[in-house]
Amino acid sequence: TYVYTVATMKLVLARYANQREVLIGAPFANRNWPGFHDTIGMFVNPVALRDDVDQSRSWAEFLAQVRDTV
Repeated sequence: TYVYTVATMKLVLARYANQREVLIGAPFANRNWPGFHDTIGMFVNPVALRDDVDQSRSWAEFLAQVRDTV
């Protein structure tokens, strides 16, 4: 379901901003240090998810592209 959410958000942002290339930062945590999760939080290591939103593609093709990116 995460891929559907990201793909939908990218389509909405692309239409709202009138841009073809959309970049979303996704939080990624891979820390094994005790105590840091509560102090720093989840937004320490954002990963950029960049996709080209082409209006001529079908939803299934765009979803496959976003799935590959994620």
